[in-house]
Amino acid sequence: MMKRLSSESLINQFKSIVLRFPLTLLFIVFLTIWELYTIETINSFGAIEIVLTTGIILSIASQLLYERFFRSEGKSHWRWLLYGGVVVFSALYYYYFIMSLSSIDDAWSFYSMPGIRGMIVYFVATILLIWIPSIKRQVKFSSSFLVVFKGWFASLFFAVVLYLGIIATLLLFEMLFFSLEMNWFSYVTILVYNLFLPTVFLTFIPDYQAETPKEAGVKSAAEATQMPKFLHHLITYILIPVMAIYTILLVMYILTNLSNAFFEENLLEPLLLTYAINGWILLILADPIENKVAQWFKKIFPFLLLFVIVFQMIATYRQIQEVGVTHGRYFILFFGIGTMISALWYILKEPRLLLLPIVALIGGVIALVPPIDAVGLSVRSQVDQIETLLEENDMLVDGEEIVQNPEVSKSNQEKIQESIRYLRGISALNQLSWLDEADYNRVEELFGFEPDSSYESFFPSDDVVSYNVHLMEQETLSLPVTHYDYMLELALDNNNKTVTEVATIDEQMHNILFDLEDGFVITIQNDETEEEETIDFSYILETFEEDSELPLAQMLFVENSENYTATLVVKYLQVYDEEVMIEFLLFF
Repeated sequence: MMKRLSSESLINQFKSIVLRFPLTLLFIVFLTIWELYTIETINSFGAIEIVLTTGIILSIASQLLYERFFRSEGKSHWRWLLYGGVVVFSALYYYYFIMSLSSIDDAWSFYSMPGIRGMIVYFVATILLIWIPSIKRQVKFSSSFLVVFKGWFASLFFAVVLYLGIIATLLLFEMLFFSLEMNWFSYVTILVYNLFLPTVFLTFIPDYQAETPKEAGVKSAAEATQMPKFLHHLITYILIPVMAIYTILLVMYILTNLSNAFFEENLLEPLLLTYAINGWILLILADPIENKVAQWFKKIFPFLLLFVIVFQMIATYRQIQEVGVTHGRYFILFFGIGTMISALWYILKEPRLLLLPIVALIGGVIALVPPIDAVGLSVRSQVDQIETLLEENDMLVDGEEIVQNPEVSKSNQEKIQESIRYLRGISALNQLSWLDEADYNRVEELFGFEPDSSYESFFPSDDVVSYNVHLMEQETLSLPVTHYDYMLELALDNNNKTVTEVATIDEQMHNILFDLEDGFVITIQNDETEEEETIDFSYILETFEEDSELPLAQMLFVENSENYTATLVVKYLQVYDEEVMIEFLLFF
C-alpha cells in the first residue's frame, strides 16, 4: 500500500537529508545561487559549475564511504576528514581548471581539452558513488546501480512534472492578468533542475548499513534495491527481446561483410560501441531478475559481447593506424579491454559483476593521469602525425617555417586535414608551435592544399565578418540604472528583427520600434504628439572586429535625437556575415 504523505513526513525527510548530506546540500545551494547570479550571462556554464557539480557527486560518495567503513566503529571524525578531502579536491580542481584554460586556443567548451577531462572526472566520480556500497559484497553492484538508476529517473520525472506545472501556471497568469517583468522562465528552470532535482535524488539513497531506518525519511537498503514490477516487465518482455533481435542483426552483418573495407567503415566503430554500452547496462539491470528470459540472456549475452567487442577493437586499431589516436578511440580501446576482462571474469569465474566497476575506475584514472592520459596522448599523436607528414613532403623547415606543396598526395592531404580538424575541434591548434593564430582557419591555404569542403562552411574566410563579444560578468554591477525614466532589456536576431515596446518617458506614453532589418535603428513615437524621432545605432555592428569579453566602457553607447537621449549597453553581440544576434539594455 502507498504510504500516506503528510507535512510532518516531508519535514522529517528534509531534516534527514540535511543531517545526512550537509556538504552535498551546500554544493547544491551554491550551484543554484551561482546559476541565478549568472542567469543573464549567455553560455555561462563554466569552471565553477563543473566544480560544484563534481562536488555534489563526490560529497555523496564520501558520505556513503563513511557509512560503509567508519560509522559503525564510532569514528565520526572520518566523516569530516572525507568532507574536507572533497572540499580540497574541489578547490584544486577549480585551480587546475582555470589554469588549463590558458592551454587552449579558444573559449571553453565541453569538447575542448579541459571539457574532455571534466567528463572523465564525472565518469570516475559516478562509478565511485555506485561502487562504494558494493565493496566487500555488502550489496551487489547491480543493486547499487539500480538504486541510482531508479533514483535519477524518478527524480527527473518529478522535476519535469513540477517544471511543466509551474510553467503552465505562470503562462496562465500572464495571459489572464499581466506580464511578469522578469526572466521567470530561466529562474524556474534553475530552481527546479539545479535545486529541486538533486535534492529529491538524495531521498532515494538508502542507508545500506542500517537494518531499519534510524531516522524518518531514510530508505532501507531492502526497500531501495527492490526491482519495481514495471521495470521488471520492461526488461524481461521488451528490452531483452529487442536486444536479442539487435544482436542477431549485428552478428549477421559482421559475418556477411568480413573484408578489409569492412573494418575501415566509419559506421562500425560507433555502432559496436553503442551496442556494448547498452548491453552492459541491460546486463546490470537484469542481474537480479531470475526468470528464464533473464537467465538465458545472462548466460548467452557475455559470449556475444566478447564476439562483438573483438571486431570493435580490430576496427579501432585499424583506424588508429590510419589516422592516429584520438580521445574517442582511446576511450573505445579502454572500454574494449575493460569489457573483455569483465566479460571473461563473468563467464569463467562467476556470473557476478564484481570486477566491472573496478576495471571502470582503473581505466578512468589512467585516462586522467599524464603522460598516458586520453587528451595528452591524443594531442601528441595528432601533432606528431601532422609534423611527420609535413616533413616527409618537405613542407616543415627547421620545425618552424611552412613551405607550400600542392603536390602532396590526396591521401596525405586528407590525413593532415583530419588531424587539423581534430585539434581544432578540441581547441588545441595552439599545440602546433609553428602555426600562427591568424592561420587557424586557413590551413589549406597555408599548406597550398585544395579547400576542404567538409568544414570550410563552418569557418569564415577573411572577407566574412565574424565575431562575438559580451560584457564582462562583474561589469553588470556597474550598469547605469539610476537617473533614467525607462529601462528595457531586449534581444534581437535574424528571426526576430523588429520588435515594438510601449514605454513611459517623461510621463508620456511612447511606442519604441527596434529594427534590425537594415542596420540597427530605434524609432521613438510619442503617442500624444504623434511625432517620430529616429536614433541610429547601426555603427555598433561595425565597432568590433574579434571575439572578446569587454568592460562596460567599451560596451556603452549614447546617442541623441532632438528630444531624447538613449543610452544603450550591449550585453552580447554575435555577427557572422549577415547573421546578427544582439542582447542589450536601453535607458532613456
